[in-house]
Amino acid sequence: MPTLNALWSRALVQELQRGGVREVVICPGSRSAPLALAVAEAAPELRSRVVLDERVAGFLALGLALESGRPTAVLVTSGPSSRPGPPACR
Repeated sequence: MPTLNALWSRALVQELQRGGVREVVICPGSRSAPLALAVAEAAPELRSRVVLDERVAGFLALGLALESGRPTAVLVTSGPSSRPGPPACR
C-alpha cells in the first residue's frame, strides 16, 4: 500500500502534467525522494533530467521551457538549495 507521501506526490505530478509540464529537472535529495519517484513513475509522459547543482538546474529548466514553449518543473529539496533557482525564473 502506498504511503501518504507517495499519494500526494503522484497527485502533484498529475497536476503538473495537466498544466502542460513535460520535463522535470531534478536535484536529488532525501526530502524530495517521494516526488522524484513519482516523476520517474510518470515516464515516458514526463522526461526527467538529474542535475546536481541547483543554479544549473534552474537555468536548464529555463532553457528547456523557452525551447519547447511549455513550462518545465524544477525539483529541489528544502532549505538553502531552494534559493539559487529563482534567478532563472522568467
